[in-house]
Amino acid sequence: GTISDSRLNFNAGSFYEHWYTTSPGSIPLSTWNPGSTCIVSEYTTNNLPPGNIAQSFDNFIWNTPNLNQDIDLSGAFTFLNSLTFASTGRGTINFSGSADYAFGIGADFIVSGSSSVIFTEDANALIQVGGNFIFTSSSSLTAESGTGSATFEVFGNVTLGNSSGEFNAPTIMGIGGNFTNDGTFIHNAGTIRFMEGIPQSISGSSSTIFYNINIENTQGVSVESSVRLAGVITLEALTVFDADGATDSGVFTLLSTADNAANDAAIAPIPGDATFTGNVTVQ
Repeated sequence: GTISDSRLNFNAGSFYEHWYTTSPGSIPLSTWNPGSTCIVSEYTTNNLPPGNIAQSFDNFIWNTPNLNQDIDLSGAFTFLNSLTFASTGRGTINFSGSADYAFGIGADFIVSGSSSVIFTEDANALIQVGGNFIFTSSSSLTAESGTGSATFEVFGNVTLGNSSGEFNAPTIMGIGGNFTNDGTFIHNAGTIRFMEGIPQSISGSSSTIFYNINIENTQGVSVESSVRLAGVITLEALTVFDADGATDSGVFTLLSTADNAANDAAIAPIPGDATFTGNVTVQ
């Protein structure tokens, strides 16, 4: 049906569920108060984004297990409190327009189920997450798939939790909390920044290959699992990096490429007031 009100108010605990299947329909222009939720759930053969999606939602959930089309959400969001992709069916959600864009997520960003998401192709994108980033999808999240570059800034924890899914990292990814990899991390020759804040750890059951690592945290970053480096690790002034962790069980390995110094992993010159501790394996 059609909602004719010029503007609705969704309060805490309220839900709007978008039940269109073969056509996009329009989300009502509304005030989305804290604790309200908008859900897109029933698309099947529709390949267009819903109308009026460029609103400031509180909680936004995309859960379309029966979708068999790709949908482009370029320019859709400006700010959300939380964003969850629970399922995209057999389709992929793209943010693939040619115009540069940015949007913020105040709390958590979750990609789960069988969700497939691409964040940029030919544009430059900035995604800022105030809470945690949790990726447990059995499919993939691809930050970049063309000539554009993406920057993710996650001020909470980053958790990769499904070995069947692939997280294809952006050019730059800032992390303010812990990094846990129980899944598959593809570095794409990008840089991981461990940002200033709380003491941070790198852990998980999967061995992680990073390309470049920047240590910016004076509270310290410790390796508590298997980490392999293909590029360069750089410590900034007053920062602390522990290569084998609190219990000396972490393994930090510098990878070599045909014993070519120009291509081998390396430790950049360490500032005199920075601290690099622990054992390092050279492969």
